[in-house]
Amino acid sequence: MRIRLNALLWHPVQKDTLICGCEDGAVFYLSDFSPTGFAGREIRLGVKDTPIFCLDLEPNTRQLAIGVGNEIHITQDGCLPSCTATTKLPHPQYKPQSDGGDCRIRPRSTHFYGRGKRLIVSYLNHGVIAWDVASMTALWHIRSPDIPKQIASSAVHLDLNAIVINTLHDGLYLFKLGSTKPVWRWFYECDCEAEAHYPLLVSFLHDGKAIMSGSPTGSVCIWQTKSKELYQVLPHSDDVIQAVSATQRGAWSYVAAASAGKGGETYIKIWRAKHCSPRGQLASFWDRIMIFRFSLDWSDYGRMSWTILYGVVCVALACGLVRFAWRNTPWAWIAVFLIDSIGKVIDLLQQITLFSYGCLRSLLLALWTSVANKQEKCQHPVHQRRWANSSIRSDTLPPVKQEEILPNMSSTSTKQEQSPGPTGDPIPLNHLTDPTTGKIVMGAVPHEMRIFAEAYNRMLDILRGVEQVAKQALEN
Repeated sequence: MRIRLNALLWHPVQKDTLICGCEDGAVFYLSDFSPTGFAGREIRLGVKDTPIFCLDLEPNTRQLAIGVGNEIHITQDGCLPSCTATTKLPHPQYKPQSDGGDCRIRPRSTHFYGRGKRLIVSYLNHGVIAWDVASMTALWHIRSPDIPKQIASSAVHLDLNAIVINTLHDGLYLFKLGSTKPVWRWFYECDCEAEAHYPLLVSFLHDGKAIMSGSPTGSVCIWQTKSKELYQVLPHSDDVIQAVSATQRGAWSYVAAASAGKGGETYIKIWRAKHCSPRGQLASFWDRIMIFRFSLDWSDYGRMSWTILYGVVCVALACGLVRFAWRNTPWAWIAVFLIDSIGKVIDLLQQITLFSYGCLRSLLLALWTSVANKQEKCQHPVHQRRWANSSIRSDTLPPVKQEEILPNMSSTSTKQEQSPGPTGDPIPLNHLTDPTTGKIVMGAVPHEMRIFAEAYNRMLDILRGVEQVAKQALEN
């Protein structure tokens, strides 16, 4: 590339895509990296010969924050087919921290958080300011007397709730978001970096376990976040490496480093390292606790005191309300009402049980009667006599007297009414039940009727159990 690169950003959504901010105001999207080249396309923002110092992209809303000259512009991601109007943040109203009279407004880094509703901006001479994007108001301001006046860049790790600030003078500082007290400090490894005053970019690496920074000597340093020890240096042939950016893709960490001051020989070098163990939720929690512990200042103590006082007052009020309600509640009336209600419910259930018992008993009795009648008809069919037409003459039959026929018919009819057949009429249900238990005796019923008898006995057991439970509840 023939243009000086001031900012690098790995695209959080598009795979293997690098966003570059240039000195002349152009933005490039680079992708399809290979040893022989890459694919790129340019996006113009309407500014000419105005340097772009910083970039950040919100993955959810796809908003792109760009530090152009002395302004912060928020626009839509260049990968989307349509673009929206650009929003411009106001200038900071705080006094510059520089003692040398440098009052220039220069945004050095931008960081979205809160799903694109808030934006953290690090300024060269005005500290670090968190902006509310909707209302365009400042939420908090880091202007610490413990760090040098001018800021080169910054990086934010939301899981750690921390921000690391790279200065133009003596090294890197780690802060809790919103706090003015630094937690840790990393010094440059050689004096030339402190004397050069290059605006070197800084980035978190390995899911927050490491921090890396650009270098004027080509030696990109990587420090461990917990131990603050330097454990790796990425060489770049003694070239000035001003813009660096890191990202995490699964088990691999990628680092992009761009040279500065090379003119037409400007290059971007991409490094890759396998990330062994990703940071767990418990490790992130303890790191946040540690950062919070070492970054407490007077404002934090004041907020903690008010929070504790507010909690104590809320607990006291809750206890008082509970005690007042306990003393003034008519518990005796409530107990009588509940007992009376339970008794009424049990009476209703008992009535429903008795009604169901009667209905099922009548149903089984009707089924028993119907089946018994059918069985009787099958065992005693009506036999009709068939008479011959011409084999017997009517005049050869002996005369029969009418008085001899009627008495025989009446006597036969009487005998049939008084003496039942082999099975007789249907026997009432109480003739088949045990007088002590009320259940049907299985040996007294035919094989075809046993299924009804078993159902009747089971129903009787269930209903009696329900009745006993109701009686016990009423007695209690």
